[in-house]
Amino acid sequence: MSIRRRLCVLLAALGLLSSIPATALAATGSYWSVGGTYGVNVEYLGTNYPETLVLTQAGTGTITGASLGAPCTPQCANFTITSGSVVGDAITIVATSPFTLTLTGLIAADGTMTGTWADGAGGSSRTGTWATTTGNAALLTAPSHQKVDVLTQITPGVNGPAVGAVIFNSSAGDPNNLELTLQLKNVTPDTTYDVYLFLDTWASGQGIVVGTLTTNGVGNGTFHVNTQVNPGIHSVAIDVTLHGSSADLYVTEGLYGLNQFLFFK
Repeated sequence: MSIRRRLCVLLAALGLLSSIPATALAATGSYWSVGGTYGVNVEYLGTNYPETLVLTQAGTGTITGASLGAPCTPQCANFTITSGSVVGDAITIVATSPFTLTLTGLIAADGTMTGTWADGAGGSSRTGTWATTTGNAALLTAPSHQKVDVLTQITPGVNGPAVGAVIFNSSAGDPNNLELTLQLKNVTPDTTYDVYLFLDTWASGQGIVVGTLTTNGVGNGTFHVNTQVNPGIHSVAIDVTLHGSSADLYVTEGLYGLNQFLFFK
């Protein structure tokens, strides 16, 4: 049975199939996940300086919330990483404290990383090499089509019973179009909700309101929207709140770090 057929059977069983539009599937893709803690040798003028690198990866491309510092000997750089990216097997990390340090490199098949660095310490440009000594990036595969239950959020990380479903997909005419269909069932009748989309930003809390959904007299409602995305693999999550309120009410599990990934050509 195909992925699409299995999805249709599951939704039919939930009573949610009636208004799901026909869509085309993009190909399955793989991406490097670099979130984690790494031992790193930073070489300068022939001397290796051990460091500890802690990376947090939101989605597949953006590295945020990371730091380069203790514990390490004989000294630590204590840099705070402000930005970075993973594109294919290429990684870039930009850190500051107080000057800017940029590391660029490649991820090998076994998940180790090597590359070069440059900074602007003392108004000059120093350069060297770097390589991971512990820790490995993970090569993960993202399916092209995701079905995610909408869950009642009680406290962060603890979800209640399912109250509906969300379909994320790419559309037939434009593979970089994210198609989102959300359905709520048996919630509060005649109520308007705001729908927040978190695209590669679940960790930052920077969701964007993409529209509103109003339930009917028995508490059912459907919402559909299309939005353009860049090619690649993205984390997606949904937060549903009462209209005009930012308090979580119904969320997909991706909102609290259990990322759902989609692949776009």
